[in-house]
Amino acid sequence: EAAVNLYTASDHGKAFNNKVKGAPTCITCHSSDITSSSSLSKIDLKIVQEKLCLSCHLDNEDIRSRTSVSAGFIRAYEHSAHGLSLHKGNGDAANCVDCHGAHIVAKGSDPVSLVNSRNIPNTCGTCHDVIAAEYSTSAHGSALARGVKSAPSCTDCHGEHTILSPSNPLSPVAPKNVSGKVCSP
Repeated sequence: EAAVNLYTASDHGKAFNNKVKGAPTCITCHSSDITSSSSLSKIDLKIVQEKLCLSCHLDNEDIRSRTSVSAGFIRAYEHSAHGLSLHKGNGDAANCVDCHGAHIVAKGSDPVSLVNSRNIPNTCGTCHDVIAAEYSTSAHGSALARGVKSAPSCTDCHGEHTILSPSNPLSPVAPKNVSGKVCSP
């Protein structure tokens, strides 16, 4: 019942209730083996989940035309540190569900969204717990906790679907890039 309540309050559930063409129902997703109780390995499960999300958000032109992000933005995930790691066999790498949720999907501007700038440190912290703890005591984390809307959170510096490893020289948080690409662009 909790999943139903979350879905109903989500953007997917609201779209369905408003009879938006292509809005996903429970069956849209759950006709595939996409839950942790499946017989799939962790890595295969995450890839199935990713493909399911992309089947609408990337492959369905009608749905993509109603969302605010571009196909290029969505497609960039596969070249990110998370996407590359997932497709190289790391079952702990973040996929769509890890960041956006399964039933509580909401636009990033929505305060309940897992990817809202106020929530993103907790979302990222589910995997990056040590860094999240460090961030929470930093000037940026303290400002965010005090409600400073302009306080940078994880994605402001690292990016969203374009996240690269800090060891990658193209990453905005690579040591040689931080001051020029992140702190004072």
